[in-house]
Amino acid sequence: DQKHSDSMIYIGKIHLKGLGVEKDINKAKEYFELSAQQNNSRASLYLGKLYLIDNNNSETKYQKAIECFIKSGLNNNSKSILNLGKMYYQGTGIKQNYKKAFEYFNLSAEKGNLTAHYYLGLMFENKKGCEKDLSKAISHYEKCSNVHNSNIAFNYDDNHCRFEKNKINKSQYIACNTLGLIYILEKKFFDKEKALSY
Repeated sequence: DQKHSDSMIYIGKIHLKGLGVEKDINKAKEYFELSAQQNNSRASLYLGKLYLIDNNNSETKYQKAIECFIKSGLNNNSKSILNLGKMYYQGTGIKQNYKKAFEYFNLSAEKGNLTAHYYLGLMFENKKGCEKDLSKAISHYEKCSNVHNSNIAFNYDDNHCRFEKNKINKSQYIACNTLGLIYILEKKFFDKEKALSY
């Protein structure tokens, strides 16, 4: 049942991080595998990530990671679909393929993943796997940054801007900076007020 499957994930995380027990990645992997066998998409996601960070540089670790991400993605896990896109984008364990990366990022974005919008913006901006289109890049960066629709809190002190931890992720932060630069540096999109809002 789902509660039992989720419990195995939590026990796996405890072993992975060494919370109250000795840190044991193999033990964590066992619990994630048990949960993944019950079609828990989060367990498949964690298992895929463990295969990617495995120190063994064999081809099988990448194939196992891909299998886990696909299994999880079939259960609509947008993070697993995002990870497949990243593997194709970076050529991690598989041949780099921007078109496939674009497809996976698009699918992940359709499922609401903000980081996928960042990668789509990057691809449209740099003509990777798609035609260059700054309007579409801006649209995806804006969806990722979500600045105007969220409670992102920026603090200003000593002329330094920093974002509050847990309020914004790295891709959102980069998307905000990129939007600011596009609105300042690109003549077609120049808008000082928008640039300053990011």
